[in-house]
Amino acid sequence: MNLLDLFVLLILGLIWGSSFLFIKVGVAEMPPATVGAARLAIAMLFLLLVMRARRLSLPGLSLKDSKSLRLWRDIAIVAFFNNTIPFILIPWGEQYITSSLASILNATMPIFTVLVAHFFTSDDHFTLGKVGGILLGFFGVIVLIGPDLSDLRQTRTQGELAVIASSISYAIATTYARKHLRGQQPVVLAGAQLTLGFLWTLPFALLTAHFAAVPSWQAVGAVGALGLVGTGVAYLFYYWLLVRNSATFVSLVTYLLPVTAVLWGAALLQESLGAGTFLGLALICVGIALVNGTVGVAVRWAGARLGWEQP
Repeated sequence: MNLLDLFVLLILGLIWGSSFLFIKVGVAEMPPATVGAARLAIAMLFLLLVMRARRLSLPGLSLKDSKSLRLWRDIAIVAFFNNTIPFILIPWGEQYITSSLASILNATMPIFTVLVAHFFTSDDHFTLGKVGGILLGFFGVIVLIGPDLSDLRQTRTQGELAVIASSISYAIATTYARKHLRGQQPVVLAGAQLTLGFLWTLPFALLTAHFAAVPSWQAVGAVGALGLVGTGVAYLFYYWLLVRNSATFVSLVTYLLPVTAVLWGAALLQESLGAGTFLGLALICVGIALVNGTVGVAVRWAGARLGWEQP
């Protein structure tokens, strides 16, 4: 890790944080599934062009080759849970809640990942720290949306639950990918995943397409930026960091994402946040730190810098 890695991590946090802003602008004039499908189409084309420039190609597919069939089956499952469901649910939710609140609720993904991994993997079980992180994270969610749960008919409540459901979907995809897609070329895997994610999402977009008027250039530009920068370029930055650093370091972007999204929302959409929102964000971030073990990493790093004895 060096200053360049830290800079790229910050840029990645700014890019992913801006995605919630772009979604908010796009979904104001386009159906949620259309936003998701357009995002995936643009990102897919960008990554396929990058692959072509690097002389890479998608994995082969043969009906007679069980190995290739299993690979594409696994990619299809990850694409559905990692791209199709969240890329529809988050825009749907942002019709009724602010982009800032959506980003904070979406930040619960690592907490749900720990829950899913405990029950569906053999090497990632609960520890005291993880349980504490889960409880803190859920308490943060209660602080954020607890009062709204008294009436599930409210569109705001439904929007909040939709974003939380997208976090659960991301957690399922992450756990499944860890188990079934290790050892694959990252850029190739991303290209294949986005391709299948687009194919999964396209029918939903066609079935729900309705435009009261032609979208403005602001909405079209926001969705274009969401696909090209917020998805395509962000994937390249993410995998570039992952190759050069530990997964723990790269996971720090989880803390940057809601913070940068809140700043984008406040600066460009004039979204205001109450004290309860900041308290919920703080609890979720501490919960993420506990489930990821980054608290211990930070303590050991500080100890090494200060010359403390390590056990």
